[in-house]
Amino acid sequence: MKKILVMSSRAPYPLHSGGAIRTYQVIKLLSRIYTVDLVYITDDLKDETVSEMGRFCREVIPFPVRKMDYYLNVCKGLISNTLPLQVNYFYFDKVQSCVIIFVLQNMCETKKVLLNGLILLMQYQ
Repeated sequence: MKKILVMSSRAPYPLHSGGAIRTYQVIKLLSRIYTVDLVYITDDLKDETVSEMGRFCREVIPFPVRKMDYYLNVCKGLISNTLPLQVNYFYFDKVQSCVIIFVLQNMCETKKVLLNGLILLMQYQ
């Protein structure tokens, strides 16, 4: 079965917002066709997210981030680049490193990377 890596700027579970519901449903549908791996950024690490998404994903990789780190990213972005502030808000070097390593390790198998919320995650491409 082909593999796909899904990246999300928010936890897809619990289903408390439209973005979470959309991401959850997309992953659920993709899991019928692909082996799905999930990487998401969160400021509230909950075991229920990992266990629920584990029903559809081979691997679930949460990146817990402190709220303060989001704000520091925005401040760095104001000074150092011209990208939209939301892009800076969700960009973390540790996530970038993980994605690069994951894709390199699975290069022969991973066919697609789905960025949920493209503008928010555009720096990870």
